This record gives sequence, C-alpha cells and structure tokens, in this order.
Amino acid sequence: MKKALMLILAAGMSALLLSACGNSNSAQPENQTDTTPQTSQSTVTDENHAAASDSRILVAYFTHEGNNVFDGDSTDVDAITSASVQRDGDSFPPQVIDGVHKGNTQIIADYITEITGGDSFAIQVVDEAKYPVDGYDTLDAAQVERSENARPELAAHVENMDDYDVIYLGFPNWWGTMPMPVFTFLEEYDFSGKTIIPFCTHDGSGLGSSRRDIESLCPDATVLDGLAIRYSDVQEARSDVENWIDGMN
Repeated sequence: MKKALMLILAAGMSALLLSACGNSNSAQPENQTDTTPQTSQSTVTDENHAAASDSRILVAYFTHEGNNVFDGDSTDVDAITSASVQRDGDSFPPQVIDGVHKGNTQIIADYITEITGGDSFAIQVVDEAKYPVDGYDTLDAAQVERSENARPELAAHVENMDDYDVIYLGFPNWWGTMPMPVFTFLEEYDFSGKTIIPFCTHDGSGLGSSRRDIESLCPDATVLDGLAIRYSDVQEARSDVENWIDGMN
C-alpha cells in the first residue's frame, strides 16, 4: 500500500513538471519588462506618398517669382519672368496655374509638398535685394552676386528649424549652382544631423555644382542625390517627382 501511494505521488509530480515546462515560453512574470523592439507600420496612401517615418519635412525653395521688382498688372503674362528667368523668344510661356503666376521651382516645390505632406517655406530677399523682372538683367545681377560671393539679406526666416529632420531644398540653376540667397539660407541655420535633398529647375545644366556647394556649407548634414527638371517640363513633371520620392523611400 505504501509503495502504491509513493508511485501515485511520483506520477503527480511528473505531470506538474511537464505542464510547467510546456508553458515556460508563453508567460512572463508580472514584474518582468518586455524589451523586444516594437515595429510600427505606416500606411502610404494615394494622397500622401511620404516616407513611412516620423520625420518632419520642410520644403524650402527660392524662385524668381516673388523675388523680383514686378509691380504691374498680374494678368500681363508677357511682362512677367518666372523662376526659369524666361525671356522673349523662349519656346514656352511663363507658367500660369489657374490664373496665378508661379515660378517653375515653386511648381516643383508644390508637388513635393503635396506628395510628402511637408511644410512649405519660400526663401525671399528683402526689397533692396530683389532682382529685375527681365531675365537677362536678372542673370547679369546673379553673375555679379556670384563673383562677389554675396549673401543677399532674407526677408523671412524659419523660426522652428530645429523641428525638421528632412529639408527638400529647391532653386533655379543660376550660373551653375544655387542663387546666392540660398547660400544665405543655408548659412543661417544649423543643419547638423539633418538630411538635405536638393531639387532644381534648369535650362540644360542640371544641378551643376549645387550638391557640392551644399555639402561645403553644411558639412554635418547628409546631402542626398537631387532632382533636376527642365523649365519646359515642370507642368508635366509631377509623376517624375513622385517616382523620385518613392525611390528614396
């Protein structure tokens, strides 16, 4: 009888031990912290093709439109020069979107803002530093600024630059690089640890030396490959901009 009782007790203990082993990976003590990294999946919708991340994006751009001294009739298309510094005889007209004149770089910037959901900022100079309306005169003024390594004064500033992680930086290609007000903009802030992504409009010279110039001005930032769109193609370039952004994502 005693021997039978001992056998029963031994069988019960074995069952308990087997049960405990089977559950050892499915429960944790209440006071133990789960240190497994948690991944969150962001949804990319048709309305917003931005990168699936928590980065805050700023789309900063310089355009000739809004940085010139034009004060005439806004319906007089022939009198207005846009970011392309378009001239009489050009094979394509100044850009007019829904009756509003826009610089070519602004059009690309608007695409990027819509696609990424970022904030938009127009780099503008003070009145004293504005450019002529005429394209040739503007290029002459830009050449003088370039030769003097000028830093035109800006009329507006980003008060919360520290909040942004990614800066899309847009400009027309003037004399092989960015207009000098963009140099002013880059020297005004600390871009350490931020990502700068250039984009430009041009008439055949692409981004020129702009990426190298940005890297020189912002040595502690990450500067990615940029996008260059010809002046004549900006109104049909949205899909190119989307593909470019999606490729980076």
